[in-house]
Formats: sequence, structure tokens, C-alpha cells
Amino acid sequence: MTKILHLKDLPIIENTVCTVGNFDGLHLGHREIIKKVKEIAKKEDLKSLVLTFHPHPRKILNPEKLICSIVNLETKIYLFKKENIDYLLIIEFRQNFYQKSAFEFLNFLKEALKCKVLIVGKDWKFGFKQEGNIEYAKKVGSSLGIKIIPIEDIKSNSSRISSSLIRELLSKGDLKQVEKLLGRKYFLIG
Repeated sequence: MTKILHLKDLPIIENTVCTVGNFDGLHLGHREIIKKVKEIAKKEDLKSLVLTFHPHPRKILNPEKLICSIVNLETKIYLFKKENIDYLLIIEFRQNFYQKSAFEFLNFLKEALKCKVLIVGKDWKFGFKQEGNIEYAKKVGSSLGIKIIPIEDIKSNSSRISSSLIRELLSKGDLKQVEKLLGRKYFLIG
């Protein structure tokens, strides 16, 4: 049973395997990361945790570049519950959170989430103005006791599966290809 958390519910008292991202659409690439989180959590006797944001960070950081979300928050929560992770942390993406430096963000994972292993995409960027990258995360994470595991891109027909690609396909009305990349029927709740 997935427990939904917010900042007010922290800190967590159990050690975790974490992943971080917006996870818009919860497509096959996202689900591969979540599968790895659950595998390591089981193997290492840790809890699985997904940290996601609401609203989408681009809606706050680049409001002039309006993006349409693939799923709303209710649908995202439903999809994560089906993935059977232990914790889903939904962070309201606001100024006081997005201004954390890369170091402050990694330290937040350590202190508030008891993160021991962090699994993210190989091109993950984080921290204020995306100052942190995988190499920085590995270096600093190691000193904080967090093992960083980057995941390679998941592809379909030689194209990287991404939320951006799925949004583009939705705008063209190509529901068949959208559902192939999602690995499920496309739907919204609410």
C-alpha cells in the first residue's frame, strides 16, 4: 500500500531507495526506473520512495512556455499506487523549495528521506538553476552516504521515450503511439 506524503510529514524514519522527477504520464521509461527502485529496496531491505512535484516545475520556472501535462495529479497518484511503491512524496513546487542548491537538495534527501540509494536518469539535473548533474551527485552523494545509480534511456524504435515526445504525439492525436510509449491505455481521472 502506497503512503502519500507531503513536506509536513517528514522526516521519514526508515531508510529508503529514492527516485526524483516529475514523472508526467508515468511512461515506460519512468516505470523502468521505478522497477529498479523496487528491486534494490527489496534486495537491500529498504523502503521504496518516489519524490515528485506538483505543479510541473516548468509551469513555475517558465510560465511563458506553457506545457500541457500528460496526466493530472489525481491520475498520477492512481498510477503510482498501482506501482506498489512504499512512499510517494508530492512536493509543492514553490520558490522556497526550488531555490535549494544542489548540495542542499542532496542533503535534504539524506536528512529528510533517509535516502541510501538514489536512482535517476543519466541526464538528471537538480538544484537551483539545475546546477547539479550525475557526476556532482555521485561525488557529493558518496560523502553523504547516498549511492547514485544512473539509468540509461529507454527507447522505442530508436527514439528516447520521454514525456516531451508523448506530449507531441498527443498534440498530433496519435493515441496508438502514445499508448505504446505509456505501456497502458491513456486516461485521466477527475
